[in-house]
Amino acid sequence: MKCNTAMLVIVSLTTLAVLSGQALAMLPVQCNPGLLDDVPPRIRKVCAALSTIYELGTAMESYIDDKVPVLHENIPLPDSGVKRQDVDHIFLRFGRRR
Repeated sequence: MKCNTAMLVIVSLTTLAVLSGQALAMLPVQCNPGLLDDVPPRIRKVCAALSTIYELGTAMESYIDDKVPVLHENIPLPDSGVKRQDVDHIFLRFGRRR
C-alpha cells in the first residue's frame, strides 16, 4: 500500500511539472541518495528515471539558451512597409450554400 501511494505521488508530481511547463530544481525527497537504500526497487527505478529527466531538461535548457541568440541573428525582420503579395493559404468553405 505504501509503495502504491508513493508511486502515485511521484507520478502526480511529475505530471503536474510537465503540464505546467516548469521543472522542479530538485528531485523529490524520496529520491535522496541516503533514502534510496530503504525504498523498494520500483521506486528506485522511478527515481532513476526522474534523475535522467532532470538531467535531460537541464541539458536542453542550456542548449536552447546557447542557440537562441544564434537563431535570432539569422532571422531577418519582415519589411513592415510593404504588404505581402504571395498567397500563403487558401480558405475553403465546405457545406451547403446559403
